[in-house]
Amino acid sequence: MPPLVWTKFKIPPLRAKSVLRPRLLDNLNRGLASRLILISAPAGFGKTTTMIQWLQSQPLPALWVALEETDDDPIRFFSAWITCLRQIIPSYSDDLLQVLLSAQLPAGDLLSAELINPLIQLNQPAILVLDDFQHIQDRSILRFIQDAIAYLPSEFHLAILTREDPALPLARLRSQNELVEIRTNDLRFDPTESGQLLTEILNISLEPSLVTALTERTEGWAAGLQLAGLSLQGSLQPADLIQDMAAGKRFMLNYLAEEVLNKQPPDIQDFLLKTSLLTTLNAERCNLLTGREDSAELLEKLDKSNLFIQPLDEQLRFYRFHALFAELLRNRLNRQGEEEVRNLHLRAAQALLAEGLVTESLSHFLAAKDYPAVVALLENHIWEWINHMPAAQLEGVLSQIPPEIQFSHPRLLLGLGWLYLLQGNFPRLAGILQSLESRLVENKPVSDDLALLRAEFLALQANLLQVQQKFDQAIQSARQSLALIERKNDRIASLAFLALGGGLRQKGDYEEARTALENAIQLSRSNDDPVTDILAVSHLTLMALEYGQLEMAARVAQAAIQHLEQHPNGYPAVLGAVYGALGWVYYHRNQPELAAQFILRGIHLAELSGHNASAVYSLAGMARLHIARGDLDAARQCLQQADQFFQKGAPGWVLPELISCKSRLAIIEGNWMEAEAILTASGVTPDSAPTPYSEPLLIAWLRLAIAQDTLETGHAILELVQRVLEFARTSRRNYTLLQALVAGAILYFKNGDTNQAGQWLEEAVQLAASSGYHSIFLEHRQDLLLILKTIHSPGLEALLTPSDEIPLPSPSQSPLTSAKNLTGIALTERELEVLHLLAQGYTYNQIAEHLVISLNTVRFHVKGIYGKLGVTKVNQAIAEARRQSLI
Repeated sequence: MPPLVWTKFKIPPLRAKSVLRPRLLDNLNRGLASRLILISAPAGFGKTTTMIQWLQSQPLPALWVALEETDDDPIRFFSAWITCLRQIIPSYSDDLLQVLLSAQLPAGDLLSAELINPLIQLNQPAILVLDDFQHIQDRSILRFIQDAIAYLPSEFHLAILTREDPALPLARLRSQNELVEIRTNDLRFDPTESGQLLTEILNISLEPSLVTALTERTEGWAAGLQLAGLSLQGSLQPADLIQDMAAGKRFMLNYLAEEVLNKQPPDIQDFLLKTSLLTTLNAERCNLLTGREDSAELLEKLDKSNLFIQPLDEQLRFYRFHALFAELLRNRLNRQGEEEVRNLHLRAAQALLAEGLVTESLSHFLAAKDYPAVVALLENHIWEWINHMPAAQLEGVLSQIPPEIQFSHPRLLLGLGWLYLLQGNFPRLAGILQSLESRLVENKPVSDDLALLRAEFLALQANLLQVQQKFDQAIQSARQSLALIERKNDRIASLAFLALGGGLRQKGDYEEARTALENAIQLSRSNDDPVTDILAVSHLTLMALEYGQLEMAARVAQAAIQHLEQHPNGYPAVLGAVYGALGWVYYHRNQPELAAQFILRGIHLAELSGHNASAVYSLAGMARLHIARGDLDAARQCLQQADQFFQKGAPGWVLPELISCKSRLAIIEGNWMEAEAILTASGVTPDSAPTPYSEPLLIAWLRLAIAQDTLETGHAILELVQRVLEFARTSRRNYTLLQALVAGAILYFKNGDTNQAGQWLEEAVQLAASSGYHSIFLEHRQDLLLILKTIHSPGLEALLTPSDEIPLPSPSQSPLTSAKNLTGIALTERELEVLHLLAQGYTYNQIAEHLVISLNTVRFHVKGIYGKLGVTKVNQAIAEARRQSLI
C-alpha cells in the first residue's frame, strides 16, 4: 500500500483571522453527550473551519483524518484509522496493521473487534474527526463506522464532516438523541457574520444595506461571500456588482471565480491553472510544473491573499486548493487543449517521482496515457506492490492499460500471475501461464533477459503445481527454473527454491528439501521478501517435526520470528504460519502453556491474514491440546473451524493431520464407527502404502485398533505396524517411527508378545530422549501405564509423568482468540522477567535493550501478561501481580 502522507493526520491550521460563531460551537458542545457529531453541507459552507474552532475550544485530545477518493478502499481506510489512533495508543492494532500493510483484509466482524476493543479499554477521552467523508461509499467501511458508533465508549467521540449524508442509521440515532448535527441552514452566515468576514478578514467596508443584500444574494454561503469579497476589492461600484450576481451557487461560483481569476496578473493565473492538477502542492512540485523558481514565496503570498489555497501544516510547506476552486481551475485548464494538459500530467508525474512518490506518479502517467512509463514502473515495482498495495487498487491500475499492451509485456503478466497466485485465483493464473508458455518455453537460443523471464515463468508454474499437489511436475519446473537463473536473480531463485522444497518435502526427500528451503530463506532475506521467507520457514519447521528434529524446528522458527519482528517495515501477518509451527514444537515437548500461546497467536494471525494452511494446522494443534486436557467440546469447535478454513482453500498436505485429529476425537468419545468412517473417507486404508501423505492416517488406523481392543484383524494391523516401521526407518522420519514404535508396542503387548513390546518401548524411550518428544507417551498414557505393571522401564515411567496442569481457554471461549485472552494460565519465565522490569519503571525500549529482544517481542509478552492477569494497563498489571505475590 502506498505510504500515508503525514499531513493527512494534521489538523489544518486555522487562519489568523476567522469569524468566530458561538452559536455553532454551543451546538457542537452537545455532541460530547452523543454518539456521533455530523456536519453535513455542500462545499464552501465552512464545515472544516467550524470544527477546528470547536476543537481549539476543547481540552480533549483531538485526532484528524483528511479523507480522499483513494481512501474509499478498506485497506487504505483502516490503515489510516490505525495510523491516526497510534498517536495516542502507540501499539494500537499492531497485528492488524501488518495485515493491512501486506494488502490483506480480514473478515468484517473480526475487523470491527480488532479496531474497537482496544478503544473500549482505553479509558481516555478523545475526539476523532473524519473530514470529507463523502468520499466513503464502500460498504465494509460504512459497516465498521456503524459498529464504531454503536460500541465505542462514551469518552471517545466521533465527528464526521461531509458534503452529503453518509449511509448510516441517522434517523435512528436522531430518535435516540445520539446525534448532534449541523447542516447547511445552520452554517449560513447572517448579515452580522457576513459583515465580520468582509471587514475583519477581507478589509472591505460596505454599508449595512449592501452587506444584507450580499448575504441574501449568496444565501449566506461562505465560499460565495469570500469570492464576492475578493471580486469587490478595489471596486468603485459594489452595488452594481452585487446586483449583477446570478442566483444559484453553481452560476455564482463560475461568475465570481472568473471575476477573481481575471483580476489576477497573467503569471498568477498561469501558476494557478498549471498547479491545479496536483492534489497536494509544495514548492518543488510547483516549480517543476510552472518553470518558476519562487513557488515557495508565491504559495505563501496566495495564502495570505485568501485566494482559496489552504495550508496543510504549520510550517507552510504543503497546501491544497479549496475543492470548489480546484474544480473550476481544472475545468478552465481543460479548455486549453489536450496536449497542454497531457504535458502537465507528465511534469506532475516527474515531480512526484523526484520526491520518491512512485505510486502517486502512476495516476498522472495514466492520465497522460504514457503507457510505456506505466509499464516500466509496474515492471520495476510489481513485486513490492503485490506485497503492499491493495489488490483492487493494483488491478484498477492494470485495467487502465490496454490488453494488447499488457500481453506484449511478459514481465508485467508474470507480476499479475504472482498476484493471482497469492489471491488463490488459480483459473486466471492458468490463463496467464497458458498465454506465456508459447513465448517463454520454446527450445531455442535465448538472451539473458529472456532466460530470466523463462525462469520466473517456471518458478510461478512450480508454485502453482505444488499447491495443486502435482509434486513431481512442481519439482521438475522448479529445477528447470533454477538451471536457467544460475543465481542471477535472488528473488526468482527464492521462489523456485520454495516450490522445490515444498514438493520434495511431500515426496519424502528430507536432505534435498531442507537444502532447498534453507536456500529459499537465505535468498528471500537478502532480497527483502518476508512472505517467501515465512512460507519457507514454516515448511522447514513442520518438516523438521516430521523427521524428529525438534531442536532444529525450534531454532529455525524462533530465529525467523526474531528476524521478522525486527524488520523495519514490520512483519506480514502470514508470520502466523511460523507461530503455529512453533506451537507444535512446544506441544511435542509437553510444554502446553507455550504451545497454547504460540498456536493461538498463529490462529489469530492466520485469521487476520487469510492464510488458510496455517489456520488449519494451528487449529488442529489446538484441538490436540484440548483433547489432552479432556475438553472435547473445545476440541470439536477447533476442528469445525479448521474445516471451514480448509474449505476456503488450503493445500492438500494439511488434510491428513486434520483427518487424524477428527478420528482421534471420535475414538476418545468411544465412537469407533465414526472414527472408521472418517478414516475410510480419506481414501487411505490399512492396506495403503506408507508415504509422507498417508503416514498420519495409517497411524490413526493403529490408534483405532488400540482403542477397539480386539484382535479380529490383528494380523493385518500388526503387519501394518511393520510396514510403517520399515518406511519410517528407511526414510528417517523419526516422529513417524516414534508413533509406530509406541502404537506397535501396545498392540503387541495386547497380543501377548511382551518381549517385542518391551524392545520397541525401549527404542521409543531412547529416541524420545535424543529428540525431545514427550507428547506421544502422554497420548497413550493409560495403555502404557498398564504395560509398566509388567515391563520395568524407568525411562518410560519418567515420560509418563505429566507436567503441572495448566488450564487452556474454556469451551465458552472461541478458539480464534489471541494469547492475550488466556486468563488463568501461569506466566512464563520470560513474562515474569518483563513484568519485574515494568514494575521497576522500565520502558518497552529499555526492556528490549535489557533482555536483548525486539520491541515487538516485548509488546507480545506484555499482551500475554495483560490477558493472563485480566488487566488492560501496566499499572493494573503491576497491582494484580503484587496481589498474587508474583513480584
